[in-house]
Amino acid sequence: MKKVLITGANGFIGKELGYYFVSNNYEVILANRHVLDVSDYRQVNEFFHYHTDIDLVVHAAVKGGPRGTLDTTSNYIENTKMFLNLKNNSDKFGMMIHFGSGAEFDREQEIDQMREQEIFLRQPKDYYGKVKNNITREIIKLDSNIYNMRLFGCFGASETDNRLIKNCINKISSGRPIVIHQDKMMDYFYVEDLFTVIDYYINNEKKIISKDMNMCYTSKTSLVDIANKVKECAESDIEIKIKNSNYGSPYTGDSSILDSLNLNLIGLDQGIRNMYNKLKGE
Repeated sequence: MKKVLITGANGFIGKELGYYFVSNNYEVILANRHVLDVSDYRQVNEFFHYHTDIDLVVHAAVKGGPRGTLDTTSNYIENTKMFLNLKNNSDKFGMMIHFGSGAEFDREQEIDQMREQEIFLRQPKDYYGKVKNNITREIIKLDSNIYNMRLFGCFGASETDNRLIKNCINKISSGRPIVIHQDKMMDYFYVEDLFTVIDYYINNEKKIISKDMNMCYTSKTSLVDIANKVKECAESDIEIKIKNSNYGSPYTGDSSILDSLNLNLIGLDQGIRNMYNKLKGE
């Protein structure tokens, strides 16, 4: 039985990964700050001293990130410490997957179908984007067992109520209009497709072609398009209100490297339908 350590186990992605690995008969260690403070190098070193049989570390713990949250130097410091503490124990585990962010491309500029290598052409000014950019550069540089999967947006049934797709579902259920602050093109990746990519990495380490890969689909979709897809699932004619009529800057990546793996992905449309059916108990 393979053993997996998941950091950030209380977050959306950490929870979803926990369910997935447990249901697939992995031995799973769910780590939050009460179980293992990944920013504390003594705790991390002690953990790997006693746990020498970890096959996979999935690093989902993160400090900061979403727009509207306070961006401080502590975000930079905490994210750096967590990554370095795990990296410095990379000889103690089989593989590590780190989750990057579209913010690596600098959210003050257009992020439009960005290719992975373009992180070297951007240097974000915000602390969160900067630290994610720096970590990915380090991962690419390292000749090691650490890989980066970059998310622009990820969705699934365990996401918080204020996230776009779940918010749309909740608004339709309550008969209230869907409100979008500003329409723009944005990549959302279904969490179960993330499982598929992780499985590929676990089972095909010698075939991995990139240390860094965008988690996104070939077709690009706007926020209003996504809201309409949720409406179609619910067979609803609920109103969609857009507060700011100006079109926002895109937040999308190039999917060429992921596409080259020829994985059987569920995709955005079916992912939204699966999520809707799961939340509605269908």
